[in-house]
Amino acid sequence: MGVALPDLWPRFSRTRRIRWAAVRAARPRVPRTANLRAGLLNHVAADRRFHALTCFQVWQRQIKAAATHDDAHPLVLDFLAHVAVELALDHRLVCTDRLAPDRFYDLLSACELDQVEQRVGVLADVNARGLAPVIRAFIARRFLRRYVSPAALVVVLRRVLRLTTVATGAPDDLLERIVQHTIELADPAAVWGAMKGTDRCAAAG
Repeated sequence: MGVALPDLWPRFSRTRRIRWAAVRAARPRVPRTANLRAGLLNHVAADRRFHALTCFQVWQRQIKAAATHDDAHPLVLDFLAHVAVELALDHRLVCTDRLAPDRFYDLLSACELDQVEQRVGVLADVNARGLAPVIRAFIARRFLRRYVSPAALVVVLRRVLRLTTVATGAPDDLLERIVQHTIELADPAAVWGAMKGTDRCAAAG
């Protein structure tokens, strides 16, 4: 749950922020709270490591180079390339293991969500009231099952773009091209190798 929460947070609120200094400073004695904190910090550490990988940066550059710059503002294109890589990796993983989404949702369902809401509010020094229903709705939809379809990734890209403060959007044909190109590029095996210190994209950088 801790690992998943930062990605779920924008569904909950774009104004109430997790205070990461408070999370890092916390020293919870209750095991479940300590595990929640460990998951939150794991998410941050994994994100930092992943976004610094040569593979990730090379794929982003290739995606942006393949898209025509007249279709969207350069900042929008940067954002879309970033998110598209993460979605394409999810797509490849779900296509390899169709049961992975259900295992993920079942793990989240096993958590006492009202307690999660209370614990994260204290850990992150944030008003988390209302978080539990958002998580329940996310679990009920089980949308990750649909990640086997590139069309679903286009839908997600469009929705994520709406969650930003970007004033301009992106045409559907651009989103479709980005998704298709990214699926061809993004390789989970390369990411796993890079995370272990053997970045196979280093030479391409």
